[in-house]
Amino acid sequence: MKPGYEHLSTDGKTSLRFFMLEQKRFEFYWHYHPEIELTCILKGEGTRLVGDHIGEYGPNDLVLIGPNVPHTWQSKDPGPGPGRSKRNKAIVVQFPQELLTHQFLDLPEMDAVNALFADAEAGIRFTGLSAKRGRQQLLELHSLPDLDRLLGLIGLLDQLGRTGEWIRLGSAGYTPHLNRKTEKRLDRVLHYLHSAFNNNIRLADLASIAAMNETAFSRFFQSQTGKPPIAYLNEVRVRQACQMLVHTGDPVGQIAHNCGYNNQTHFNRQFRRYTRCSPAEYRKLRHGRSRL
Repeated sequence: MKPGYEHLSTDGKTSLRFFMLEQKRFEFYWHYHPEIELTCILKGEGTRLVGDHIGEYGPNDLVLIGPNVPHTWQSKDPGPGPGRSKRNKAIVVQFPQELLTHQFLDLPEMDAVNALFADAEAGIRFTGLSAKRGRQQLLELHSLPDLDRLLGLIGLLDQLGRTGEWIRLGSAGYTPHLNRKTEKRLDRVLHYLHSAFNNNIRLADLASIAAMNETAFSRFFQSQTGKPPIAYLNEVRVRQACQMLVHTGDPVGQIAHNCGYNNQTHFNRQFRRYTRCSPAEYRKLRHGRSRL
């Protein structure tokens, strides 16, 4: 199965995406992105796929994934019984390759980090005390201010690199196959989609950004993301609407307009397609959860 390209963005105030991910189960989501990723499983177990590697994971599973390496975690089916409601939880850090410049990586103090990044091109899993200590340090970093978090991450990578306690996940000689021209073309389109989702975006606009005709662009986009471009745009808009429904008191009609829908009926239909409920029901449900 061909992995889908995932466009990652920050709020513009930090270079890192640092977050807790908690779900009833981790669904199969085979994807890649140019950013480096460090993921630690806090709760749950299942199957880990990284590049051409398939293995089992459980609590304290700490993995570093290099740029453009396809990956996913898929939860184990708990089966019937009391364990069925068990939550799955992970802490995730994603950062651009450019965060550590070549000049910085050329410093002798960065030798341990360079060793990590070299093997991370196929994915690596940390073992022994390194995994346990890495988990604890990630939890501590999560509550720090942005600059302290960044410096702490560099320190953590250095410590992990010095221990030598890791296993390369991908097979010998494995490298992610991605055409740099394709990556840049797709990233231009996704950046526009995510930043201008509230505009009247036409297929012709997206095709123009990619320097392709509409038919060729549609095939290209779906082959890279697994979704038609307009379906992807609707998902982006609905996700934004979900955030506005939870964090603002704006009327549904105003939220629909702010998310690029000029017709509220059409917005309601798209919203229900992706969330299985109406905007009003979603707001009531999420507000109810926040009071628990």
